[in-house]
Amino acid sequence: MTNLQLRDTTANGRARAAALDPGHRPDVTPASTVEYLSHGRVLILGEESGGLAVKGHIPERDGIWIALMILEFMAKSGKSMDELIQEGKLTFTNGGPTQLTFPIETFDDTKFEGEERIVLRLSNPVDVKLGSSQARALIVDNDPFSPYLLDDFEQGAFLWETRGPVEIDALRLESGDPEARPGQDAVENVLDAIVPRNVDIVVQGRLCGRGNGVVPVNLLSTADFDATTVDHTTVTLGDAGEAHVDKKTGEAQRHVEDVNGDGLDDLIFHFRFAETGLPCDPAEVPFNGATFASQPITAGGSEAMFGRDFAIGEDWTSTESLSFWYYGSGGGEDVTVTLKDNRAPDPGSNGWNLVWSDEFDEPAGTPPNPDNWTHEIGDGALNGIEGWGNSELQYYTDNPNNSATDGNGNLVITLREADGIQQCFYGTCEYTSARLISWHKAEFAYGRIEARLQVPGAGTDFRGLWPAFWSLGTDISYNPWPGAGEIDIMEWVGRLPNEIFGTVHGPGYSGGDSFGGIYDFSAPVSSDYHTFTIEWEPDLIVWYVDGIEYHRATPGDVPGPWVYNKPFFLLLNFAIGGNFGGPVGEVVQFPQEYLLDYVRVYQGPDTAERFETSFTDDFVGWQEVTIPVSEFVRSADQPAGAPDDGLNLDEVWGYGFALPDGNAAGEVRIDLVRRDMPPPPLNPVFDDFEDGDAGDWVFFGGNEAGGGGGAANDRPAEGNWYFSTGWGGNGSASSFYGGAFRNVQTA
Repeated sequence: MTNLQLRDTTANGRARAAALDPGHRPDVTPASTVEYLSHGRVLILGEESGGLAVKGHIPERDGIWIALMILEFMAKSGKSMDELIQEGKLTFTNGGPTQLTFPIETFDDTKFEGEERIVLRLSNPVDVKLGSSQARALIVDNDPFSPYLLDDFEQGAFLWETRGPVEIDALRLESGDPEARPGQDAVENVLDAIVPRNVDIVVQGRLCGRGNGVVPVNLLSTADFDATTVDHTTVTLGDAGEAHVDKKTGEAQRHVEDVNGDGLDDLIFHFRFAETGLPCDPAEVPFNGATFASQPITAGGSEAMFGRDFAIGEDWTSTESLSFWYYGSGGGEDVTVTLKDNRAPDPGSNGWNLVWSDEFDEPAGTPPNPDNWTHEIGDGALNGIEGWGNSELQYYTDNPNNSATDGNGNLVITLREADGIQQCFYGTCEYTSARLISWHKAEFAYGRIEARLQVPGAGTDFRGLWPAFWSLGTDISYNPWPGAGEIDIMEWVGRLPNEIFGTVHGPGYSGGDSFGGIYDFSAPVSSDYHTFTIEWEPDLIVWYVDGIEYHRATPGDVPGPWVYNKPFFLLLNFAIGGNFGGPVGEVVQFPQEYLLDYVRVYQGPDTAERFETSFTDDFVGWQEVTIPVSEFVRSADQPAGAPDDGLNLDEVWGYGFALPDGNAAGEVRIDLVRRDMPPPPLNPVFDDFEDGDAGDWVFFGGNEAGGGGGAANDRPAEGNWYFSTGWGGNGSASSFYGGAFRNVQTA
């Protein structure tokens, strides 16, 4: 029997070494001449093109056999499996090449996206025995992470919120598109917002009480706008709708007429002034509605706003300006840019209110809400952690058979025996399940996070089962686990059916060395629903089950850095086996169901002090807009409890855009929102000693005269900026032997 194997190959002559793992050794036919190839990674440098190769021993006979290759892209894109899978055929012939390559085409870009992986698996061999059937390619991002880039929309616009008649999404543009941003990458996402289209109206007479109190308003057609496309039943003047209604049906009557004699039909509306809620002769006439195609319109007074709130206040004290690319419509309308500055102190748990939830109330068979959750797919190979870092046995899918609502108010994550189609790191996958993440869609820092759920309980043997409700730091793309931190809100393993676990994992205390607590129910946890909660504040996390506190963590409790004063995202998954789940019981029944009634997040009120400025949309097409932070002024409208202490920028909670007059296109596009730092000074003077004070200098490695022999602990911390002098000092965090240093970040 011919033996076919998949091998990892190199690009640019470099590859990561991979040790041979006897436990993963494929079934190689003894007579085969095919060498064993391990499951190592390929390192493709600089986002250049590379390939994964298949090598086979061709028997001395005629004939053709085919291997079907399935290319699985990262599930982080949020696409369905149909979109993630590409198929291709490699055909080996007698006397032909013994190694064929499936190419991986990549393109360079200018945005940090983190590592990306591709898994290649062979399946459905014809007249051939598969040996090693899986390989991985690791594409390393050659662009640095920038903390100043606020949004580039490559992960969508899920973290943005709208108010009023606005719909937002991420729009994919290719560099050759006529509407592509100048200098953009080959393919790039931008924010696309459908906003009110500005229209022309004429108020007939004075907007005030007159006659029987009815005010006629003409909506005019123009060369680029047809007023008759407007749904007259949606139009309002302030709070009032069309006053002329059908006496039998009560529906608003439609009045079409060329009121200005330009040959174009216009619409005429009639509003009772007393119903508008407006003062006489208002400075702004709030006229709003929508077309039959649902395009909003306005002549002013629109509440169209969209923006992004940060999960935690950000320090912008060194920020000089806010810049972004904006696609202008050329209508001359003002666009308001808003900033949310510092908030009033958090009121604590007694003052927290519901800010986000998923109640799972959709009809039976509905997949998890894609606005809240993304499926992670596979056995962990795409994430660089085969077996999900714990030697787990399940293959995660986005199939509703593994995750869907049940019609009774639950999301059901179902663990099933696999059908033999999927390939895992250990061979043919034995189980399928689901793993959902809220990354880039719902991210939180502090508050009460809880879920009401029921762990699986079919049959009498639960060994190996491992459902969880947990969270990871949002910086994990550039700060790998455990540096990003992990908060396990609930873990249950079937081998310990009466207990649940709440845990934190961080640098120096992860895996088996984590810091956690256990609650023993003294009865099977699976017998009923339970509510699992953390209450999370700076430097404190407290775990509860059914309102009972059973564990807490503070910086003094962990033997390493406290990495939890930052945003995290949520995860729901159902694993089997692995380091913590343990061996699978011999009589475990399948399928097993993990039920989630709801996931809820409670936080303090948004009391951020509002500031705003504006720019004029008097250009057509893309233009970079830069707004100095010094131009922002305090907004007239403030939430209850907002501070009134000026724009400090030490705790910025978000930014956004408002279009009270809409725009000429009815659409807005934005890209590359960033905060700009002032340029570094030329020939800086760190200290001229004119004040006669050297108190902000620290001496080390001997005495103040500059003796040598300093211990490593005396050196400045890595990552800080220092100016140094003295024997052996070189201004960095290494090679210090003696001298003095001054922290120029705080000087």
